[in-house]
Amino acid sequence: MAQPGSATRVASARLAATPEDVREPRTTRLQYDFRPGVPDLSTFPRQAWLASTRRSLHGVPHLDFGYGDPRGSAELRSVLSAYLGRVRGVVANPSRVVICTGFSQGLSLVCRALKDRGARRVAMEDPCHPGQRTIVARAGLEPFAVPVDDRGLRTDLLSSSDADAALVTPAHQFPTGVVLAPERRAALRSWAERNSAIVVEDDYDAEYRYDREPIGALQGLAPERVVYAGSASKSLAPGEPPPRMARPSFGLGRCGRRSKVV
Repeated sequence: MAQPGSATRVASARLAATPEDVREPRTTRLQYDFRPGVPDLSTFPRQAWLASTRRSLHGVPHLDFGYGDPRGSAELRSVLSAYLGRVRGVVANPSRVVICTGFSQGLSLVCRALKDRGARRVAMEDPCHPGQRTIVARAGLEPFAVPVDDRGLRTDLLSSSDADAALVTPAHQFPTGVVLAPERRAALRSWAERNSAIVVEDDYDAEYRYDREPIGALQGLAPERVVYAGSASKSLAPGEPPPRMARPSFGLGRCGRRSKVV
């Protein structure tokens, strides 16, 4: 403190007490990890990843280190749309692709958009991933369970669900692993068109099938009705890589007849 005619002195004040350090819970390392959806992390291509990162950083323009397009890197969106069209039969344009931090964030954004459009209820496979049910509910939407049998989602029960949207895993149902039968894929498409509903397609594990040839994405049958979503967590790793090479999760397709994409 300072006073006229006196030297400047440091005021005596009591510092606020700092909270004690909170210890992080210890992570138990399992000898055998049977959790679904976790690849062999020891096989992550560290050297190839490091080389790719160096090449990317060496040639990247300075402006790319600033705040970019909220949808994600234009180059990444272009590569993804071409890859998904070639491998999964998805109808996509880079301008209609959104890069997220993971599938959960992508689903959350879709649910919020559906809520804003007036949706109230989402038909969901039973059984399904419990985390997805939580995301739907937190967005203010009502999850409605539709049973799954050996041919996938019971599409014959959708007409009585009064749902405005449906969340499905047609290529590889979670957790049963069944594939949605062709006639039910057609029925799901007809239901969406007839009711102006939106289908959210979780295309997890679609490229990695060892019991049969992979089938094309549902989105290719009805681009105006299906929002396609997926991630690279199986082909790379669930953890977050360095920022510029962030693990992509993406959504494609129109929400109804509007040109809005989430």
